[in-house]
Amino acid sequence: MLDDFRTLKKIKFFKLLLNGVLLLTLLVAINVISAQYFKRIDLTENGQYSLSAETKAHLRSLDQETKIIILFPKDSNQPELETIHLHLGQLLRSYEAEAIKHAKRLLKIEYIDAFKQRTKAKEIYNRYKITDENIILVTQEDRFQIIRQADLYAVEGNAISGFKGENAITSALINVNSKSIQTIYFLEGHGEKDISNNDPQIGLSLLRTFLETKNFQVKTLNLLQKTSVPKDASLIIIPSPQGSIEAFEVELLRRYLSEKNGRMLVFLDPGRIHGLDDLFLDWGVLAQNKFIFGSTQSLVANSEDFIINQFSKHPINQLVLDYNLNAIFGPPRPIIADPLSLNNKRLSVTELLGTNKDTWAKTSYNMAESKRYNPKKDEAGPISIGVVSNLSQTSSLGISIPTGRLAVFGDSTFISNNHFQIFGNQILFYNTINWLVDRMHFLNIPIAPLKTYQVTLNQKSIQRLLLYYALLPIFIALWGSLILYLRKR
Repeated sequence: MLDDFRTLKKIKFFKLLLNGVLLLTLLVAINVISAQYFKRIDLTENGQYSLSAETKAHLRSLDQETKIIILFPKDSNQPELETIHLHLGQLLRSYEAEAIKHAKRLLKIEYIDAFKQRTKAKEIYNRYKITDENIILVTQEDRFQIIRQADLYAVEGNAISGFKGENAITSALINVNSKSIQTIYFLEGHGEKDISNNDPQIGLSLLRTFLETKNFQVKTLNLLQKTSVPKDASLIIIPSPQGSIEAFEVELLRRYLSEKNGRMLVFLDPGRIHGLDDLFLDWGVLAQNKFIFGSTQSLVANSEDFIINQFSKHPINQLVLDYNLNAIFGPPRPIIADPLSLNNKRLSVTELLGTNKDTWAKTSYNMAESKRYNPKKDEAGPISIGVVSNLSQTSSLGISIPTGRLAVFGDSTFISNNHFQIFGNQILFYNTINWLVDRMHFLNIPIAPLKTYQVTLNQKSIQRLLLYYALLPIFIALWGSLILYLRKR
């Protein structure tokens, strides 16, 4: 039968058909595997096209379809819009790739040009009651958040210094994907700094706006008028009390921390009697009533502000250490860990940050007294100015149960409006908030620096470059002609 031409022809046909089926099966299998085990590799030196670990973790936690709608027109006559599309395009491709789960895309990106797609754009503007132009809209079901052009870039002076797209977009994704909003209460009634005040020195309006953009609800609390801490309090912030907090208020705060798994953040300025000493002792914290001074090496030029660059190993400080950031504080007071707290196995106390070695602390100070360092009386630096404390208890089954967290800083200037714009200050404050309310897996995404590359050539260099590129194909053509001629011979 194999000698029969017709039989051989049929065998060859079936062989080709089988090869085609096997090839098609291979292609389908490769696509199925790649859809479920998708992997992008960033080969750039600084990981320019890689998302942060926090963003990846949140994208993997998405359980509902989310949309990102870009309403920036792509206008070649406006270079800034072209640049925005370039930066967003690179970033959002990474988002799409990371948000694939079980071969299903949970994140959809849509570009809408308001000038070319007027009907569709108008429908979106009417649905979400938007009036702003040139925005990014992040939506999930009925929840949405707007990202404006100003939210995408960091500016220093009059120049753009970095791209904040990942920070803005991931924060918006967290907000629309969050099923509940945590509430932060600011204590008032003792001369504390005001979250509605726009004053650059003592106001906290920028801090309030910052927290609201991070999906926190911000309220005020006056314990002189209430008999208990509100049940929805995720965190209580005490921003620099100028007078002593009453004993019954301290007792309410103590019960909130120990009995209700409470979280509290306190900012204390030097020379102020706050009335919280006994509560702090329960948590292994000592807020010393001393004044800290420093040499010119430890201060910002022509200022009394301290350069803070001494940070301990702690989740709060991880990003600060990784990026070698500084915080800028006003004149602080020492906040240290109580040495006796080491005897309490339930208590974990960490000195978070401190001044450098060119500083010293004085027990008392007045205008007539010299600020100079006196080795016989003064405490030499470095001096701790921030402490965090975590109290836990163990159940009968041996399970560790957290019962509260406390953070105390010896300065409130670093969160005031004129200082809060400093990147290191924002990172330190936000990570402290995240640690206190168990949101450390939520983020702090650093600003990506924008790198531009420029090649500068003079006229002679351009002519030489053109000559090289012109000679190369001519040489290849001549060489090929020579080989062809030799073969024919």
